[in-house]
Amino acid sequence: MRTLGKGPALAVLLVDVLKGVAAILLARWLYPWLEMPEGRVPWTVCLCGLAVLLGHSRSVWLGFTGGKSAATGLGVLLALSWPVGVGAAAVFALVLALARIVSLGTSPSSTSCRSRCPTACWSSPAASTSSRSTAPT
Repeated sequence: MRTLGKGPALAVLLVDVLKGVAAILLARWLYPWLEMPEGRVPWTVCLCGLAVLLGHSRSVWLGFTGGKSAATGLGVLLALSWPVGVGAAAVFALVLALARIVSLGTSPSSTSCRSRCPTACWSSPAASTSSRSTAPT
C-alpha cells in the first residue's frame, strides 16, 4: 500500500484471501469421501491449509521468502469455518482501527481464533460429548 496505493493493495489482499479459500475448496472437492460426521473438517484438508500458508510465506520462486500469510490465513479460516474467520477478521479490524498498525492486528486476531477453532473445525464428536455428565438422573 505504501508503494502502489490502495487499489493494488486491495487487489493483492483479495487474491491472497482467495488463494487460501481455493486451497481448502480444492481439497474438499478432490477428497469428498473424507468428510467426517457432523460436518467436521478432516485433517487432510487442514494440512492443505497449512501447505498453502507455507507456500505463501516460504515460496520456492522467491528463494524461500515471501509474505506474512495473514490474508492467506484468513482465507483458510473462512473456508474451514467461516464464523471463526469472521471473528478473527473482526478482532483484526478492531485492533487496526485502534492502533493503526497492521502487524499489531494480526497477533490478537490469530490468538482469538485459537479458542474457537478446536470446537468449530476439527474437534472429535467424542471429545464434545465427554464433557457432558453421563450420570443417571
